[in-house]
Amino acid sequence: FKHEHKMKVLHGKYNLKIIINQERFDNKRKMPKINSLNLQFDPSLFNFTKIQSSEKILQFEITNELLDSSTNRSTNNTIQIIINTSPIVDGHYMLLCNPQSCLVQRIDEFSLKVACDICNMSDGKITIGFNSVCASSTINHQHYHMFVQFPYKFPVMVFYYFFSSKNRITFINLRKHPHLVFITLLPTRFPF
Repeated sequence: FKHEHKMKVLHGKYNLKIIINQERFDNKRKMPKINSLNLQFDPSLFNFTKIQSSEKILQFEITNELLDSSTNRSTNNTIQIIINTSPIVDGHYMLLCNPQSCLVQRIDEFSLKVACDICNMSDGKITIGFNSVCASSTINHQHYHMFVQFPYKFPVMVFYYFFSSKNRITFINLRKHPHLVFITLLPTRFPF
């Protein structure tokens, strides 16, 4: 599942970096035209309940005792890490929170907590990204992109947000625009 990729630096004020991955672009699943963030889950389209067991790398349950009291969640706390059949770079996996619940591709409190906790526990070795259906997601079934030891350091941070159990709710309620979010463990002191 490795795709060759190149990185190009756009020299200028910000030295932006572009990852060029033609094979991924050519082979990526096509999504129907979408003009709303309020799509319903459609079981006839591809979703993560249809993957083969050989695609699952890890599956575990989070017990209610491990959830902090601010996280509203039912008894379904299944986490899966699966292979990405169309990775951007090596080490690109998919993080699924409760795939059996068939949630649409939208950030919720539980999945955001899981993503943040994984980043915090990884000591900076894992970066997690999220894109909604109107921000290039081809699958309307809740998932995050997980990058293990992402090979590039990006010098420009366009957006940052510090999470705590108190402000996590505020962030996920900002649903009036497509989400393209990356979650990572940042140094205490910023390089800029």
